[in-house]
Amino acid sequence: MKITPREVLGDIESQKVRIDKNPLGSNFNDILQKTIESTQVSREQPTSPPPVHTVPDVHLDPISSWQKTPVIHKVERLLNVLENYQTKLADPTVSLRDLYPLVARMEDETGNLLPLLDSLPGGDELRNILNKALIRSTVEVTRFKRGDYLTP
Repeated sequence: MKITPREVLGDIESQKVRIDKNPLGSNFNDILQKTIESTQVSREQPTSPPPVHTVPDVHLDPISSWQKTPVIHKVERLLNVLENYQTKLADPTVSLRDLYPLVARMEDETGNLLPLLDSLPGGDELRNILNKALIRSTVEVTRFKRGDYLTP
């Protein structure tokens, strides 16, 4: 049995939908005019702006001296790892396999200290020391992974 679109749509076309153009009994233009008039009345009433209050300046110290103590200890740990790495790197009897745990610790310490760098104020000496230590650590990890210390 073959069904044609006309057979299916024939019933739909025969039923006309009647749209009521004015369902609420009032014209859109009437409603619009009433709304415009009500807003014009409210505009004519004088309004005053709210009073302005001044807010006192708040000065926040990003990290106080007692909060720097843990940061100092973490930087000290990284510097100790760097110092051990330097000593072992200078020793010709130490293999690169023996250096790898220090490189992994440097990488971990760098990852832990990197978020703390942004929390220190710009002119702080601790920030300067931390920045230099992070740079040195990152460079040494990169050199080690790149194979700069392999001897031919």
